[in-house]
Amino acid sequence: MMPTMLARASRAMPGALVRRSCAVSQVRCMSAAVPKVPMLINNEFVHSSTDKFIELRNPANNEVIGLVPESTQEEMEAATAAAKAAYPAWRDTSVQNRMRIMLKYQALIREHHDELAELVTL
Repeated sequence: MMPTMLARASRAMPGALVRRSCAVSQVRCMSAAVPKVPMLINNEFVHSSTDKFIELRNPANNEVIGLVPESTQEEMEAATAAAKAAYPAWRDTSVQNRMRIMLKYQALIREHHDELAELVTL
């Protein structure tokens, strides 16, 4: 990056250059304070038993805002079994009702667009 571009970038996003220059181990240490995102299995929030996580980053400033689990084999199997058990009810739902559900989901996303954007960029 050219010096003038570097100066502009540092003014636009204070601290971003410092964060980018940190060693990965330092970033991992800072990540310990961020929340771990639970999984949704069988309509219940469940915390993973894994010790491997993927950093969830704020797209506005690249800050780590959460940790998403790399699910264990057992957790994947539980999620798959729950989805398989839920499928017959969805399959037996008429196309019109499924369409109504998806359109309601779309309307909720549009209605809460600003809130969702804020949550993504905490």
